[in-house]
Amino acid sequence: MKKSNRILCLYFILIAATVQAQQSKKMNVLFIAIDDLKPNLGCYGDKIVKTPNIDRLAKIGTMFMSNYCQQSVCGPTRASLMTGMRPDYTKIWDLKTQMRDMNPDILTLPQYLISMGYNTAGVGKIYHPSSAINKIDPASWNQPYPEATANDYPNGMGKPANTQYQNPATKLLFTEKKQKTSDNDEDAASKKGPSTECLDVPDNAYEDGVNALFAKGQIISMSKMDKPFS
Repeated sequence: MKKSNRILCLYFILIAATVQAQQSKKMNVLFIAIDDLKPNLGCYGDKIVKTPNIDRLAKIGTMFMSNYCQQSVCGPTRASLMTGMRPDYTKIWDLKTQMRDMNPDILTLPQYLISMGYNTAGVGKIYHPSSAINKIDPASWNQPYPEATANDYPNGMGKPANTQYQNPATKLLFTEKKQKTSDNDEDAASKKGPSTECLDVPDNAYEDGVNALFAKGQIISMSKMDKPFS
């Protein structure tokens, strides 16, 4: 993942979660991690992009105008965000090093919440996959971590190619690319899909839509349990 601007005001949500966990009446915590999000949002003054839900969150919450990522790539930043430790402590500066190879006993925020009586569940990309054991850091969660199968996508569409393409022609391109790459076709290995795709399909035709439904199901399920959740 290339260098990108990230809005890391979510760090302050972690602080709030720690405070809540220490109180006698424990509040539920919803943490939303967004990959490669620039401040191209209505609440930041963008006149073109329409983001009514995020704008509403900004209006009823706290919005930060000066935010900085811990590192120029997401693996180190995510590890830092989820542990409260700087990259110089976690020893992660790239997209290859696993967090627990460098710090076997490091305490993550979800682990801390578990110790404070919370149920913790995750979905999608919280840690960078190559920076976490089994892509998710199992120690951080005490509830099952869902992974989408072809059956979770609508109308028999199956998984999107490269997590983001449902156009049949583009999916065929990636199928051919995978086959030719296995045959050491260097030209095929360099092929990429289009920069955008716009199809009239349900939201859950793509990975983000499926993950949103997973998250909804997790919240409903954990709301019926006798513990607060995060």
